[in-house]
Amino acid sequence: MLESYFRNGHRINHEWLYEGRPCFLEFREEFPDAVAVEATFVNALRYVVKLFRDTGSVGRKSGSGRPTKRTLETVDNVRKLLRRT
Repeated sequence: MLESYFRNGHRINHEWLYEGRPCFLEFREEFPDAVAVEATFVNALRYVVKLFRDTGSVGRKSGSGRPTKRTLETVDNVRKLLRRT
């Protein structure tokens, strides 16, 4: 998705311009059976591009989202409960 976005860019007057539609069409061609709505796809594409430009990666930012409840104590408690059943 990200590669397609940058591959389909056009340079006009020394400025790079990018569009989501060519990426969407390329995605549909590659995955014809996938259900995809263009607006949703383009929004996701914009998010991934922004994430990549901000962090240099498309991976989840560290510390984002809800903190994990999976501590060693919690894992041990679940194991004990499973052994009882």
